[in-house]
Amino acid sequence: MEGRAIRKESVLDRLRLFFAESKIKYITIATLVVLVLVLPAFSNLYTMRVLIMLGFYMLLAISLNLITGYLGEVSLGHAAFYAVGAYTAVLLVKDAGLGYEVSVFIAMIFTAFLGWLLSVATIRVSGTYQCILTIAFFYLTMSIILNWPSVTHGAYGVNGVLPAKLLGIEFSLQNNGYYYCIFFYVAIGILITYLLINSRFGRAIKAFREDSMASTMVGINNQAYRQLIYSLSGLLAGLAGSLYGPFIGYLTPKTFTYDMCLMTLLIVLVGGKGSIVGMIAGAIIISPLGEVLRLLTDVLKNSPVSFIKDPEQWRFVIYGVIMVVIMHVRPQGLLGGLDKTPYRLIKRTKKKKSL
Repeated sequence: MEGRAIRKESVLDRLRLFFAESKIKYITIATLVVLVLVLPAFSNLYTMRVLIMLGFYMLLAISLNLITGYLGEVSLGHAAFYAVGAYTAVLLVKDAGLGYEVSVFIAMIFTAFLGWLLSVATIRVSGTYQCILTIAFFYLTMSIILNWPSVTHGAYGVNGVLPAKLLGIEFSLQNNGYYYCIFFYVAIGILITYLLINSRFGRAIKAFREDSMASTMVGINNQAYRQLIYSLSGLLAGLAGSLYGPFIGYLTPKTFTYDMCLMTLLIVLVGGKGSIVGMIAGAIIISPLGEVLRLLTDVLKNSPVSFIKDPEQWRFVIYGVIMVVIMHVRPQGLLGGLDKTPYRLIKRTKKKKSL
């Protein structure tokens, strides 16, 4: 008779698997070197702002990918978590006098709770109706921010936002504080997503995505897992927002437009649903596009042809064309559907001889 001894997979075990393949290890080290040492040394204030915004969209895409990529549902109001995280952190620092670290923690908890509420609100709908509800969630959130002046300062917004200060270090563009902080947050988002998806929890989420009826029949509590994914997605988006407010220095309801929802969704679709690396690639492709078109507008402003001299106004037309092309040519995105690595046991089965 042969027996099998299987040890449960721990967080450290999954980290060792992550760095086990030389390609991943070398790519990770090269990326860290480029982000930490190379780019800041050759960047001026303008390019630094562009790179920081790239980091914000990376983190937003990573958070949305949990819902759209791994859970298989569509959220068209994801920027609501971003706005709530920004307002919560800024107001707690400016009006309540709390430290930035405490404000970030509270903002993350609050946006995680909002994610849970959204999962409950959309529990019995899917497809088109879920899209409508998530859009309504965004506009409802922004309407509350606009019409609650005693707390959010209403249409006047929050001016004179204090700079973020972490561990006694005040962030600024000059000391690259916001740059390092946002990419530190991105690294946290990547690590959390990787550890989560490559665990029993992640396999249950994938089972729910592929066939919710079958996953229920084998004993998976679909709704509990779904609520946790929405909460974690809201938490990461709120983490991004908690730094965005101090970075731009002011907040108004007009700061957060529906364009942010569409941009984040486009990054997920272009990069590849269910791919962590795809979120990074999608953000690098889509996020700087607005700045490129703005530069083209300055170059072509004296063009005799009206629709050529102002290419920035064609931004959403270009986004729409990109989305249509991706959906027809490669629906899974550039890097989606490439992970075919089977689940590996940490400790191989052992044979036991019978007496």
